[in-house]
Amino acid sequence: MLIPRLKTCKVRVLIFDEIQRLLRPDAEKTRDGTLDWLVALLTLSHIPIILSGTEKCSDLFNDAPFARRFCYVANLEYFKYNDSNTSDFHLTLQGLDKELYRLANFSGEEHLHDVSIKLPLYVASTGNLEYVRQIIYEAVSICLGRETSTPTLRRADFVDACRSLLLPLNLAKSANPFTVPLSKSLSLIEKYEDEKAYLRSHPVPRRKPT
Repeated sequence: MLIPRLKTCKVRVLIFDEIQRLLRPDAEKTRDGTLDWLVALLTLSHIPIILSGTEKCSDLFNDAPFARRFCYVANLEYFKYNDSNTSDFHLTLQGLDKELYRLANFSGEEHLHDVSIKLPLYVASTGNLEYVRQIIYEAVSICLGRETSTPTLRRADFVDACRSLLLPLNLAKSANPFTVPLSKSLSLIEKYEDEKAYLRSHPVPRRKPT
C-alpha cells in the first residue's frame, strides 16, 4: 500500500530524520529489520531517500547491504563566520531571505543577510544550522502572527524569538544575542574562533583506560 500511495502523491524525495536512534540499545531487536526495510523501500520505490542524523550514524554502515544502497554521505559542519558576501553563511541566509520574501510577500528592509541580523544569528547559534532555522522560523511566525495585509519582518521579531527559545550554543550566554551590541558580538565570535583554533592545535590527549 505504501509504494502505490507514494506514487499517487507524486512524492519526489523521502527524508528520515534522527536515524541514529536505531543505534540505541532498545532498538537493537528491530534495527536489522528496519535497515532491510529502508533498502527494500529504496529499491522498489525508485524514490531518492535522505537519511539524516548525528555522526553516530556512521556505525550503521557496518551493514553491507545498507551501505551499498546508501553510499553517498555528506557531513554538515557548523558555518564559519565571515564578513564576506561570498561566505557560505552569508549566501545561505541570502537564499533563505529571497525565498521568505517571495513566499510571504514581506515588505520592509530587514534581511537575514544584513549584518544587524547575520551577526547575532551567528552568536546565537555558533553556525549550527538547526538553531539558525529555529530562530528564523520563530521570528517569521511572530511576524505573520500580526495578521497585517503587508507583513513586515522586523529585527524586534528576532529579539522576541530568542526570548522564547533555548539556545545552548549562544556565545552571549544568558544575554539575548539580538540585544548585544554588534561590536561585542564580533568580539565574541573572534574569541570563539580563537578557542577553536587553539583546541585544534592542542588536542586533549585521551585518557588510557584503567
